[in-house]
Amino acid sequence: MAKGPYIVRISSQKGGVGKTTIAVNLATVLSMLDYKVLLVDADYANPSVGFHLGLENVNRGFADIGAKRVDPKSVIVTHAPTGMHVIPGRVGGKVVYPSISQIEWQFKILREENYDFAIVDTAPGILPFVENVYLKNYDEAVIVTTPEMASCTSAIRLAHVYDTLGLKHSLVVNRMRNKRYEISIQEIEESYEGSVTGAVPEDEIVPLSIAEHIPAYLLNQRCGFSEGVSRASKRYAARVGGRYASKREGMSLWDRLLTVLGLRKRNRVLASVEKEEEE
Repeated sequence: MAKGPYIVRISSQKGGVGKTTIAVNLATVLSMLDYKVLLVDADYANPSVGFHLGLENVNRGFADIGAKRVDPKSVIVTHAPTGMHVIPGRVGGKVVYPSISQIEWQFKILREENYDFAIVDTAPGILPFVENVYLKNYDEAVIVTTPEMASCTSAIRLAHVYDTLGLKHSLVVNRMRNKRYEISIQEIEESYEGSVTGAVPEDEIVPLSIAEHIPAYLLNQRCGFSEGVSRASKRYAARVGGRYASKREGMSLWDRLLTVLGLRKRNRVLASVEKEEEE
């Protein structure tokens, strides 16, 4: 594996599609599979990763690194239940977007860190005045959409931008409810001209997880949402070596409680690696 993390941009062209929820839970799944993960909140206007993880009182982040106001390591917070590292966002104060030189510095620091993955949650859309400089720093972009026409159309537009700039991308369809008015996965793939990496159903565990500030995957690994994100994570895991470092078995309620409290980060690690599921 090359030095430095595989940097993944979690993105959407339209707001309200569950982008941050996907970012947080994808990072959680990879962390619980023993990958070393850094989750970064790069949504300068509306940072919410810290809120999802119960870190909302932390008020320094990626923007401070770009402005060289802090030692980069001083803004990294450990999420105790999973062990993953988090660079949260600056919640208060005036919204200031980074300059080109600040963006280059931010990603220089990221590239030097010893992680398998850097999962970067970003604002909807792109910053048009720095898009080429900004996007070239990523190894891949994940486009999050929902199966409605407006959302899918926006996602396809974003995919075309990535194609123009030569950035590899993949598509995750979130909040599927199997309603007649929804666009089918087959129709989405035909428009996207590629395979959907993850199909994630609407699930009541998500609003509960946000209210409790606990990733949905930690609350219930067997629910539809968690299983959808877990399947998607296997494809991203393949980018850094293909096979899981370890795998957790299903947890009892007691085990989940210990995990959430940070008293048990991993449970029943298998001695052998599971066979890859057929795609």
